Amino acid sequence: MKEPRGCPERRVRRRSEVEVAERRVREGDLLWEPPAELLERSNLARYMAWLREERGLGFDDYHALWRWSVRDLDAFWRSIWDFFDVRADGEPHVVLAERRMPGARWFPGVRLNHAEHLLR
Repeated sequence: MKEPRGCPERRVRRRSEVEVAERRVREGDLLWEPPAELLERSNLARYMAWLREERGLGFDDYHALWRWSVRDLDAFWRSIWDFFDVRADGEPHVVLAERRMPGARWFPGVRLNHAEHLLR
């Protein structure tokens, strides 16, 4: 005999199946890995090559780049500004005025047009 729809036992079983699946993913299962040629053409690869050429910063992998990005916020975010050629009403002299969350103030005193950047 088939269980009626909405049966509490069925919902519990489904929930526990989902929890098991989520736990497996949280434990580090790799869900997808892009092909090497796609990685080489990615914006991240272009950014890392730019950092090496323009700033003399070489990173072996994403994790090394990430570590630098969280340890040296000013250098990282200024490099993002430069790499993406952000256009604003002035040059940013300070990257992060207040280092608190919430309330962080990024590139204070500089204004930019978000629509202009979306349409470039």
